[in-house]
Amino acid sequence: MAISAAAAIISWRDHLEQHGGGLASNEQSFTVSTMLLGCHQWLDRHAVDAPPAQAERIAEIKRELEDWLGQRGLTYNG
Repeated sequence: MAISAAAAIISWRDHLEQHGGGLASNEQSFTVSTMLLGCHQWLDRHAVDAPPAQAERIAEIKRELEDWLGQRGLTYNG
């Protein structure tokens, strides 16, 4: 489960970049909040046992999503 959740988060983020201009492409606040929840949960549960590159990528995505929300005056309340 840990690997598939990480793969889904990374795949979603890569897909945004490849098809549609990334996070700036449209209103993403609900999707960003959901993916941020996934990042937090995955890091809490699996970061220690996961491949380091995967854990680093999820942490990077988490920071990017938190920044995205902050730039819009929104906060994550997970």
